[in-house]
Amino acid sequence: MEEPEKNTNPLIPDGIEKFVPFCIVCRQPVPKKRATGRSKDTCSPECHKVLRKYRKYVLESSHCPACYHPSTPEQRREFIAWRKSRGDRRSTLGRPPVKREENLRKALAEAVGLLKAINEEQGGEISAILEPVSRFEKLIDTKAAE
Repeated sequence: MEEPEKNTNPLIPDGIEKFVPFCIVCRQPVPKKRATGRSKDTCSPECHKVLRKYRKYVLESSHCPACYHPSTPEQRREFIAWRKSRGDRRSTLGRPPVKREENLRKALAEAVGLLKAINEEQGGEISAILEPVSRFEKLIDTKAAE
């Protein structure tokens, strides 16, 4: 029967007990408390800030910060220039107001007709509703005349 070989990792030849992680920014040993937390790659908050700035720089230099598609700084400058040349987009958003008003008038006209039909069906029981309806009808007629 063969004796099992002691399986040692070549990266930690002295064993895991003697392993000391090092800061990836300044190469100082990472304190034990910090080595088990979220910022286990760095030895101090200052090094962590430097690491975050570096990672942000790497990401922005290779991908668009908005959509994460691969891009170069030159392509982003061209895109920003193109967007500025188009002008303010907020003024062009949504439907044109004329179309919106026209659709509103049509919807109100349909609602007036429906309410009148319901009123006739019920024998005039909901005539209190028809007063504001007649005002809407007049509004629709005046807007249509314009």
